[in-house]
Amino acid sequence: MTITLSTCFYIIKSKNNLNIIIIRLLMKKILYVNTWMHPKNHHSIMSYKNITLHEINNVALIDTFDLSTFDCVYSPSSPINVEKYPNTKFLFGPHFSVFPEKNQMDIIRGNNVIYTQPSEWATKIWRDNVLCENIRVESLPFGVDTERFKNTCY
Repeated sequence: MTITLSTCFYIIKSKNNLNIIIIRLLMKKILYVNTWMHPKNHHSIMSYKNITLHEINNVALIDTFDLSTFDCVYSPSSPINVEKYPNTKFLFGPHFSVFPEKNQMDIIRGNNVIYTQPSEWATKIWRDNVLCENIRVESLPFGVDTERFKNTCY
């Protein structure tokens, strides 16, 4: 297994070449733009212990914050014009659409962006799509609430 440091994330490459993004332990503060996120995924990220998520529910509120005080801006379902914020790291996805859409990809295209998908096969489909050219797409599987889904029959 090899570990490579990215600007905002550790990328772990296992022997079978699956990429997994792990939020860096040094990353302490994330602006979470929650206009919509699947409830199970939301529960997963809200359970992270080593980070502080400052949650907002409207993209327009971004301009009311000093983004330099955050390690990253995470917007799972709403594109943000990253050209306005060249010194800010952005994490998007996986809730834009099932397949890439030109208008959304054009808004987030930048070297300060990672778009996430929850599985390697979805990541490959997005990476191979011409609309994702010059957009870094990585797998970010969400945790499972094992208490909620444990088998109570035994």
